[in-house]
Amino acid sequence: MYSLYSYPLQERGNSMKVCLVTGFEPFLKFPKNPTEEVVKALDGETINDFAIVGHVLPVTFQEAGEKLVQL
Repeated sequence: MYSLYSYPLQERGNSMKVCLVTGFEPFLKFPKNPTEEVVKALDGETINDFAIVGHVLPVTFQEAGEKLVQL
C-alpha cells in the first residue's frame, strides 16, 4: 500500500525529517487507487516533526522502480 522512509531535509536548509509516502496509480479496470488518494491527501502535511512528501508510482514494475530510484 505505501512505504515510509525518512531522511534529514538538508536541501531546504533545516533539519526537519521527511517521511516519503508512496502509492500507486490506478490499474486494471479500476478508475481510482486508494493509495493514490492517501498520498495526495498527506503530501505537504507536517506530522509531529516530519514533513510528508508523497509520490504516486506507476503500476508497472520497471517504471515504478525507475521512478523510486529518482526520489
